[in-house]
Amino acid sequence: MSGKQNGIPTFHPTETESLHSIPTRFLVDGLLSFRTEGGWFFRGEKIDHKGTQRFLSAQLQRNEEGQYWVVNGPQRVLVEIEDVPFLIMSIDCQQEALVLLLNDGTEDILDPERFFLAEDGVMYAEVKSGKAGAKEGEGHLAMLSRQAVFQISDLFEEGEDGGFVLQWKGERFPIKPRTASVE
Repeated sequence: MSGKQNGIPTFHPTETESLHSIPTRFLVDGLLSFRTEGGWFFRGEKIDHKGTQRFLSAQLQRNEEGQYWVVNGPQRVLVEIEDVPFLIMSIDCQQEALVLLLNDGTEDILDPERFFLAEDGVMYAEVKSGKAGAKEGEGHLAMLSRQAVFQISDLFEEGEDGGFVLQWKGERFPIKPRTASVE
């Protein structure tokens, strides 16, 4: 359900919300952070409980202003994101698709055209197109875990320009550099 009931934001928004559309009494800031290598933190203390981590990741949404928050009933808890909001924990190379398992417990299909390599060698892919507050045709950047990179390492080849390509189903997809435009 989307929108408001009795002036209170609903629990599962289906549309991207604006920071300005949420009453200030339902906005919380400064409590949560997500660090790519270290996961979720509450007031600087690491959250170790796997169920809590999965819940927070599952409730993570991007607002119209480009910030992330956790949707908890009518409450919106702003999250400080260190690098990217999602992690790709593993990749299952199925016959028809590369299936990504994300840190929120959901699966997504890798679009080989939306695969990026940072200068420091970290790999990223776009996930959750049109979901978690992303508009249709847009997604969220997710970092590949070491395990995920290892699982598809045999699909990488050197490209003609000295970069890397992803070899998948008889096609070669150049791995694009991660730039500010793909944040």
